[in-house]
Amino acid sequence: MRWGVTAGADYRPAPTLAWRWKRLVALARRNPAGAVSLGMILFIALVAILAPWLAPHDPSALGVGPRLSKPSLTYPFGTDNLGRDLLSRIIAGTRTALIVSSASVSLGVLVGTALGLVSGWFRGLVDDALQRLIDSLMAIPPLVLAMALVAVLGPGLWKLLLALAIFLLPAAARTVRGAVLSAREEVYVEAARAIGAPTLRILLRHILPNVTAPIIIVVTVHIGAVIISEAALSFVGLGIQPPMVSWGQMLSLARPFMESAPWLVAFPTGAIALTVLAFNFLGDALRDIWDPRLRGST
Repeated sequence: MRWGVTAGADYRPAPTLAWRWKRLVALARRNPAGAVSLGMILFIALVAILAPWLAPHDPSALGVGPRLSKPSLTYPFGTDNLGRDLLSRIIAGTRTALIVSSASVSLGVLVGTALGLVSGWFRGLVDDALQRLIDSLMAIPPLVLAMALVAVLGPGLWKLLLALAIFLLPAAARTVRGAVLSAREEVYVEAARAIGAPTLRILLRHILPNVTAPIIIVVTVHIGAVIISEAALSFVGLGIQPPMVSWGQMLSLARPFMESAPWLVAFPTGAIALTVLAFNFLGDALRDIWDPRLRGST
């Protein structure tokens, strides 16, 4: 009999790497759309990380090729009205989209999680006040609120991140609050309170790990909306400013040439659509895995 193991107990060794790999393959077979989406996201992330080395030309360099050149072997995505290589600009826009969406989502989740933990744990007047604040944020369409904030604060990267963080803040706060209300009644939380554990320790050590899965689902489901909103704000001139490159900014500059040079619109639009669909399908797959009750609800 092993030390520390009661006779007759069900002893299970720690999962091995081979077991984890088999589990991953089984999940991929069960949800092929999620597996393909994860592969696409990893590829997009790799392109964003290696953007400075993958781009064949400087995305902001003028006169790299002939103006409005059609896609060819030399310029696979063609060139724009200023002779800039469109492939290089799409790659640079990928980096911008992931940096902006990741930073704004992280900010929104961080603040939303903190509000949800406080609201669900203390309840009472604190809960009521925070929920009214969240209700007021949810009453205004997020894109309209983001446009208003950027219009008041002025264009700029940090102001854009703050405005886009509004997208996830209410959803993260509501999700975490619900999980906290359920977890605070569990036996292990009651035991921690009985031995006099500080509130902060209970929240961070015992409750926060149990809301990680719902938070990840919220992030993957909403990050597509954040990418679209960043593109929309950049399209109207309130988002990313030159010399940074954004897919929405590229669409805005391509408006006068939609008929004569349709590739200027097709490639940025395709990049936005593929990225958003990949995150949406991955979010649905994760939700089906972690919460089977919602399978097929959307």
